[in-house]
Amino acid sequence: MCPLGTSPLPRRAFAADALAGGSRVVVDERFSITIPSGFVRLSRGGVGGSNTLLSAGDFRGAIRETGAATTLSVQRANASAVAAPQGDEAAALTAAANSLASLRDEQSALGGGCPSAVLPGTVDLRGGILRFEMATPLACIPGSAAQAPNELLRHTAVRAAWSGGGVLLLFAGARQTEWLGGAGEALTAAADSFAPL
Repeated sequence: MCPLGTSPLPRRAFAADALAGGSRVVVDERFSITIPSGFVRLSRGGVGGSNTLLSAGDFRGAIRETGAATTLSVQRANASAVAAPQGDEAAALTAAANSLASLRDEQSALGGGCPSAVLPGTVDLRGGILRFEMATPLACIPGSAAQAPNELLRHTAVRAAWSGGGVLLLFAGARQTEWLGGAGEALTAAADSFAPL
């Protein structure tokens, strides 16, 4: 069984076109996204296993104390694994965001032992896509994720779009120090370019 409870997806070819500044548009039959300059696209697999449709990152600074790289991934999950928000009220959107954060925690090397926190004020629904940001501790420390030092905290922009019995998930994250140093702007732009087809 696949990590997200769905069957393996057939391999599909990606179309990538170079853009000004080195960014690339990746188009799959299910989505399109603009990948930031300096990112390398990896083969399928990774954190989401065979449900990962795209995995890319800037790995130049990855070999550090925590081994955290600046990455983005697009995954497909069965809609039964992550329920769509029931309405567009703040409580329903936040509940769905917390569910997605928990799903990502289960995929991590820490196995959900260090839960992520959905960042207040970041949850919204635009054009049918749930959008939010979350903080994930890279090492288990007492207290909440928000209390972790920047070098031990991962900041992730998340997008989720439900359709056809499934959900497309985008996770674009970096260690908080890199997020604040400019990676956050590039990752947010990539996340905002994410478009289910």
